[in-house]
Amino acid sequence: MGSLSDRLLEMAEGFEGTLGLVVKDLKDGDEVTYQDHLKFGAASVIKVPILWELLRQVEVGAVSLEERLAVPGSAKVGGTGILKELHDGIELTVQDLATLMIVVSDNTATNLIIDRLGMDRINATIKEIGLRDSSLKRKMMDFEAKKMGKDNIVSARDMALILEHMALGRLLRRDLCEQAINIMLRQQMNNKLPRGLLLCPNCKRAVKDYPQCPWCYLDLRKNPPSGARLAHKTGELAGVEHDVGVLLLPDRAVVIVVLTSDLKDNEIGIRFIGDVAAEVARYYAA
Repeated sequence: MGSLSDRLLEMAEGFEGTLGLVVKDLKDGDEVTYQDHLKFGAASVIKVPILWELLRQVEVGAVSLEERLAVPGSAKVGGTGILKELHDGIELTVQDLATLMIVVSDNTATNLIIDRLGMDRINATIKEIGLRDSSLKRKMMDFEAKKMGKDNIVSARDMALILEHMALGRLLRRDLCEQAINIMLRQQMNNKLPRGLLLCPNCKRAVKDYPQCPWCYLDLRKNPPSGARLAHKTGELAGVEHDVGVLLLPDRAVVIVVLTSDLKDNEIGIRFIGDVAAEVARYYAA
């Protein structure tokens, strides 16, 4: 991983903003890190440890995925998601709420799950599984709590560790870890890491535009790139762009965590995260 490490660290040093990065090959243990201990406002990547705690409570029988919860009008909040647009009182299973929390980052679904699990219990589990820098201090879109200094925090090393637990089936039953990965594979917010993970089958360079490879001009409508699967979760706020995931290759899994803040323009973070993924994809396609 020497050449990949050199390239990623070179990119990191030139990044215009604050950056935390981890890329770890779970097959051989090779790892690239950059400021992985820094604490960042979590945005929606805090939903990954919330999902973990949900599945832990399923494992011990405290919650059932088939349990149904109503969505009262008083529970609806703004930001991302679809539940705020549906009629008051609609009932969904806990599994449906968890899926919405991840694949469309539904804030209303997230808050309902937090209420069902308990914020203190979520934070206790965060510490129990080894996440040293992360905490859930407020529900989604609770700006009053944020004004009082209560914010959700993560670090790159913490996000890499929880994804490693999931990918390797550690600390939870393997089938529950697989369920978490399968939900994250269905992610619909794909403007960051996935941008760099499509490789042209001809020149092996990262493809971000269709219908033609911008490097060798191969017609991709006839030759679609053979992209690896990516289980991931994004997060974004003004000046903040995150994406954390597990790249599932035929012979290995690779954790990729990129957290960014202090961005003059969010597009800087979006492009950088895609470029990190492209470097990883090129390295493993070589």
